[in-house]
Amino acid sequence: MYFTYLDTAYGNESVKATGLKEIEIKIGNYHYFLTMDDKINLPRWMALVLEHSKILKINDADKITILKQSLLKEKISEKFDLTSLPKYFYLEIWQELYRESKSNRDKLIPLLHKLIRIRLGKIIHLSSSIYLDSEIYKKLTIEESMFA
Repeated sequence: MYFTYLDTAYGNESVKATGLKEIEIKIGNYHYFLTMDDKINLPRWMALVLEHSKILKINDADKITILKQSLLKEKISEKFDLTSLPKYFYLEIWQELYRESKSNRDKLIPLLHKLIRIRLGKIIHLSSSIYLDSEIYKKLTIEESMFA
């Protein structure tokens, strides 16, 4: 399954979800009662498992719109200006793409690749030309920080 590689901090973040079935959930120290259309906060790892089993639906922001907006911001920003992305941006986008139909996914993956190419180009240029200060590190995702 696609959620097996989750970073511990990211996987333990709380997410909002809506129940699709009535169920009692007991996993370790977690104990929840979920009813149809009930709103609940769960750790992301648990919500992903339950969503995959069609027990609930995660109420996330529209990541596809965020991807398109991020690409536009990166394109119009200066050559040496790196826009800020959330720490787990690529992981969130990839999970959203996993939920999309194959035809939609095939249209969206090139947008993600374009964003990655632009950002990596900027990161490489910044790292080879000037000292990377702490402000630039704050704008990097987990994956990008490995390159800086």
